[in-house]
Amino acid sequence: MKSDVLMNYFVKLRNEILKQGKLPVSTSALINFSSSDMAKLGTPPPGASGFFIADQTGGSGWEIELPDGTKEKYYVELPESMAKVQQHFSELPVPDDDDLKKKSIEELCEYYLKELEEVIDEARKAFLGEETQKVGGKRLPPYLRVVK
Repeated sequence: MKSDVLMNYFVKLRNEILKQGKLPVSTSALINFSSSDMAKLGTPPPGASGFFIADQTGGSGWEIELPDGTKEKYYVELPESMAKVQQHFSELPVPDDDDLKKKSIEELCEYYLKELEEVIDEARKAFLGEETQKVGGKRLPPYLRVVK
C-alpha cells in the first residue's frame, strides 16, 4: 500500500481532515438546463423559494424557507441530461496527464474501498483460515454463510 500513490493520498487526506478539518475538493458542473426543464422535476416542495445546482457539496435541489424564516436545502438527483456535477480532489498528487486526475471522488473512493476489502480478505484468510464468500460478485459479511 505504501507504493500506491492513491492509498498514500487517502492517508494524508484522513490526517488533514482529522487534524485540520480540511478537505481539498473542487466541483465541476456540465449544465444543460433550461426553465422548461423545471417541469421535469415535478412539483416543488412546500416553502420552496429557489433552486440551486452544484452547491459546496456538489448537490442540487430546492431551497426551502421554513416558518421561522430559516432556510434549508432539499436535495434532489438531477438527470445527467440536465446537469452532471462531479467533485474532484483538488490536491491529488499525481502527474497532470494521469487519468486519476479526471476521476471523480466517488470513483477514487470506490478504488480505495476495494483495496481495503482485499486487505481484509487477506487478513481473514491468514488469521482465521477462512475465504471471503461472494455471491453474484458481492461480498458476504462474515456472519452470513452460503450452505449448499
